[in-house]
Amino acid sequence: GGDAPVLPLEALGYATGTFIAFFDDDDVSVPQRLERQHRRITTYEQATGITLAACYTATRLAFPDGHTAYSPALGMDRTPAPSGQDVARLILIGRPADAARGLAPTSSLMARRTTFDAVDGFDAALRRHEDTDFNLRLALRGGHFPGIAEPLVTQTVTPTAEKSAAVEREIALAFIEKHRDVLASWNWYAFSRQWCEMKFAWFEGGWARALPHAARMFLTAPVKTARKVAWALPNRRHYRRYQYSTHSKA
Repeated sequence: GGDAPVLPLEALGYATGTFIAFFDDDDVSVPQRLERQHRRITTYEQATGITLAACYTATRLAFPDGHTAYSPALGMDRTPAPSGQDVARLILIGRPADAARGLAPTSSLMARRTTFDAVDGFDAALRRHEDTDFNLRLALRGGHFPGIAEPLVTQTVTPTAEKSAAVEREIALAFIEKHRDVLASWNWYAFSRQWCEMKFAWFEGGWARALPHAARMFLTAPVKTARKVAWALPNRRHYRRYQYSTHSKA
């Protein structure tokens, strides 16, 4: 007890197997999880000839107040699975495609070691969301995301200082800056920064703080704002404000 958690980048350094799966210390996986994911990846490879793939499973989210929710995985039971630009746009600007929907948490991830090596693993410079960055870089390389619809992982949602609104805002803006060139090529860079500021203003102070940002966005980019709101609404349960409230002043 008391040891610091092993981060994904460090875990990759220790791993020697052909397939690598991740487990968070406060999450629970069903006994068949590894078998199911291994079968999903190898079956997908045989069916499509694709070898650059990451498999996520749906999860059951367990919140501190006892509330639970089903969280879908990217590419659930679809062949072909979402890939490439569709996934990149889902990650960077939230635009869903027919197949590109759902989440991709590291605690439900399995992929071949060669997949991690192909995109240089995780970025050690990111304090959080290194999994999102990995998925984006994999998507930009044309990677596929065959997922599993059954929730094989129960994921504990725990508020900590590292999940405060202030820290999350800093990391989200750093992520936008890292991928500025891609966003700029889609003409979404400036808007993405504005949306980020508005979202975290709402987390920290509700609509009283967010409304000036929202009004400015509707005035300067009404079409983008309307699209972004429509894309974000189905995921609103994942933005429960109390996840940030405990440590919002940290």
